[in-house]
Amino acid sequence: MLALLAAYVSMGLLFVLLSVPLLRGRVGPNRWYGFRTPRTLRDPAVWYPANRYMAKYLLGLGIVLIVAAIATFAVPHVTPGQYVIVMTVTVLTGTIILCVQSFRYLSKL
Repeated sequence: MLALLAAYVSMGLLFVLLSVPLLRGRVGPNRWYGFRTPRTLRDPAVWYPANRYMAKYLLGLGIVLIVAAIATFAVPHVTPGQYVIVMTVTVLTGTIILCVQSFRYLSKL
């Protein structure tokens, strides 16, 4: 169970760390890292605000994952299977929200 906790906290930390350069506008258009769509890759004037917006959600998702991983781990009698289900739902829900909100914002740019 400690390995699961470490994995989900690490995932949350990774999301936090990946969001910081995007929030600060330090990552230019590229094919590997960021909110990559044909429109964002084509125009730096779209890339930077779209990635800044997406990175706010990525940062939030990372923090939520860390808190959820620790809080769920602290619940008495949680089995590893239950833990994985809760965390998988958290990751998927957060990712869907991040994607939907980012594409909605992109459509307004």
